[in-house]
Amino acid sequence: MMSSTVSRESAPRSLVKLALATTSFSSTPSLSTMIAFTRDEISDIILWFKVLTKIKNFILYKDRLDHELKIIIEMKYPSYFLIVSDYIKWAKNNDIPVGPGRGSGAGSLVAWCLSITDVDPIKFNLIFERFLNPDRISMPDFDIDFCEDKRDLVFEYLTKKYQDSVAHIITFGKLKARMVIRDVGRVLGLPYGFVDSISKMIPFDPSRPQSLSQCIAGEPRLQKLVNEDSRVKKLTELSLKLEGLNRNVATHAAGVVIADKKLTEIVPLYKDVSANLLLPSTQFDMYSAENAGLVKFDFLGLKTLTVINNCLLYTSDAADEGLGV
Repeated sequence: MMSSTVSRESAPRSLVKLALATTSFSSTPSLSTMIAFTRDEISDIILWFKVLTKIKNFILYKDRLDHELKIIIEMKYPSYFLIVSDYIKWAKNNDIPVGPGRGSGAGSLVAWCLSITDVDPIKFNLIFERFLNPDRISMPDFDIDFCEDKRDLVFEYLTKKYQDSVAHIITFGKLKARMVIRDVGRVLGLPYGFVDSISKMIPFDPSRPQSLSQCIAGEPRLQKLVNEDSRVKKLTELSLKLEGLNRNVATHAAGVVIADKKLTEIVPLYKDVSANLLLPSTQFDMYSAENAGLVKFDFLGLKTLTVINNCLLYTSDAADEGLGV
């Protein structure tokens, strides 16, 4: 049982527990255990509610919470919140540094109450609709930062909890303007220096990528070579046909999908035996996986969290004062 002295900063978090305890919040039956409450927790909720009713901003928090829950439930998004909350709480309970939250997700009071973020959106006047609203076409997601050195422990937890229902997301490297010239030139057996000089005529600006045809149209030297040298003409003709095709596969830096059944019943999976990955990858890229009905969860490895955590561990004063990331 909680003491009668309650922090006002923590009080609103328990309001969402009260709402979850009386709301059919999970759309996936297998996830319903996530909102089970013990007798002590229910007693705590009742006490919190009594304290909240005496707080000046109680109505403000209650109205905001009711508003958010209504939208989340109508958009059939509750399970996403519960899953994210579950692995974040597990990480924090197992001494894995987790970021306070970033992006539009920090505007959700439900997310703060479920310990997904550490920011009170009402206190800082943050807007929930920027994260989730009925008019939004694509589903939003929380970008969660984890300690870079311990992120694999979270993947291990997901593997044990969801077993065959969790996987990384595959990514495909494309044959872009410069790369396709180099690859086709190598296959044709052209001298490396010759192909290299041609590829360097193609502008490289990741912020403003251009197709090969655009690059040729904007480079007089390349146009002259195409008209005068049959080797360059053949090289560019083949390159234009192959441009845009998939060249290689890799793993999405942060994206993971979790389903309510075996993933093999939804998408094909891929396992790179040369890579030391705990999870398989989908053979569908991020957009195709979402079109297949899968939901993406982001697990970002942030080195800054690792550095801050190590600094705290090495500082005896921090340990004595109980400071944390």
